[in-house]
Amino acid sequence: MKEVLTDRQGRIYGSLLGAAVGDSMGAISEGFSPEFLKQRYNGYLTDLLQPTDDGMTVDSHPGMVSDDFSVAYYTAEVMLENHRMMDHDMAVKGLLRWWEHPEYTVYCGPSSRNGIMKLIDPDKAVSHTSNLKCLNGLVTNGGAMKSGIMGVFNAGDVDQAISDTITMCRITHTNAPALAAACAVSAAAAKAFDNDVTYLDLINAGIYGSEKGYELSASFADPVCAPDVVSKIRWAVEIGLSHQDDFETTMIELADTIGSGLWAYEAIPCAFGMIAACKGDLLKGLYMAVNAGQDADSTACMIGYILGAMHGYSVIPERFRKLIDEANGFDLRKMAIEITKLQEGVKDE
Repeated sequence: MKEVLTDRQGRIYGSLLGAAVGDSMGAISEGFSPEFLKQRYNGYLTDLLQPTDDGMTVDSHPGMVSDDFSVAYYTAEVMLENHRMMDHDMAVKGLLRWWEHPEYTVYCGPSSRNGIMKLIDPDKAVSHTSNLKCLNGLVTNGGAMKSGIMGVFNAGDVDQAISDTITMCRITHTNAPALAAACAVSAAAAKAFDNDVTYLDLINAGIYGSEKGYELSASFADPVCAPDVVSKIRWAVEIGLSHQDDFETTMIELADTIGSGLWAYEAIPCAFGMIAACKGDLLKGLYMAVNAGQDADSTACMIGYILGAMHGYSVIPERFRKLIDEANGFDLRKMAIEITKLQEGVKDE
């Protein structure tokens, strides 16, 4: 008989599942436009289907995640094996463990690849010793796509989640906008474990996290030219709140105005706008991110971390739970239990 989950375990399980489902479903729609997706699926994509040959997946199958969730999964695995919370050593070992899985690293983004190359083959990494003053192409969402796991490990402790996010993400993302975006996601995910939390509380936590991310990274961040993440989150939320009863209008306006692409100042603000638009409903939020296209798997993965922690696993269809584990060789329920045991052990030390 399976161990009965506590409320905390159930919400950690929900956060992990929400992120994995969002990643997997979004991988099907990544790179396509909302209009194209609506025509292809005769409405909205709301299931874990076989990816099409013209998409961005590689040798994928229903329920399989991409880089978005998998890098956090293997980082969590390393932390649990070593019975340690996040530190620089865990961040490095997590990345290198993930790098051993080509079925996921085939999707590796430019910032993550550059950070990993600095660890294993520095000659292949780019640096600011080049003629370029600002490497704006590295202001990506790859930190934020994985940072929700720091909200999970620091459930209810927003400031520690932010601090651990900087430690985890600065190996691959060394500019302030990317780190601020990552802190927005982890802060909201950590806040989501509070009792009686509302979706507006999560949005405010995200804004606080992004502000702290800028503050904490100011002393070491590489120079870049990019829009302010905090301002774009506020803008996206205004759009989301203004069209809460019109799914398609909100989705299109957020995708067209804010963007839901690779950049840290697009996907992360868009995710918070969608949380506002869907009033914190997990599945509606995932479906909106998935059907907005662009970098859909990243946007949906981040929403999944946050709203999955708020609602727990029970709102996620059981067939999704089974398929995610089967398709990837995961046991997310077991991982949720192990995370709570690590948290309890750290408190007792």
